[in-house]
Amino acid sequence: MTNEPKTNLKAIYLNYGLFLGLFLILYTLVAYIIGIDKEVWVGYSVYLIYFIAIIYVVYQTKNQNKGFLLFSDALKVSFYTFLIASLISTAYLIVHIHFIDTHFIEGIQEMQRAKMLKDGIPQASVDKAMEVAATFQKPAIFISLGWVSQIVIGSILSLIAAFMLKSHK
Repeated sequence: MTNEPKTNLKAIYLNYGLFLGLFLILYTLVAYIIGIDKEVWVGYSVYLIYFIAIIYVVYQTKNQNKGFLLFSDALKVSFYTFLIASLISTAYLIVHIHFIDTHFIEGIQEMQRAKMLKDGIPQASVDKAMEVAATFQKPAIFISLGWVSQIVIGSILSLIAAFMLKSHK
């Protein structure tokens, strides 16, 4: 047994994951209320929020551990924080799409159509692209693919955060 200080990683990632998930619900609601929820930059900004939160959680964990944090512990606390937050925000997205903004996906499709037409893509090509995209934009598929992509991005962000803030003996 070593003498490195140990913190309760599970308590940390559960608390911060819950807090981050609830914050993301609030962020989504505010974006919806002010009418920017379908803007592309809003979606990307969520990943910036995730990354800042992950860095903060790993930094706090390192401080609680008296400046020492193994790469594996940093990766664990950052990934599980992200996982819990993404599960909470995805659960809310399901509620949002089915009960709050039932035309959410159609709104995104219209924005995509308008952008393609603005970019000079011929109407026939736009119609064909929208037909293909529609198969992936059914609520269950949309949410599943979104969650899988979140996990991939979350894994990458967690690796970066763990690498940046790990400690050596």
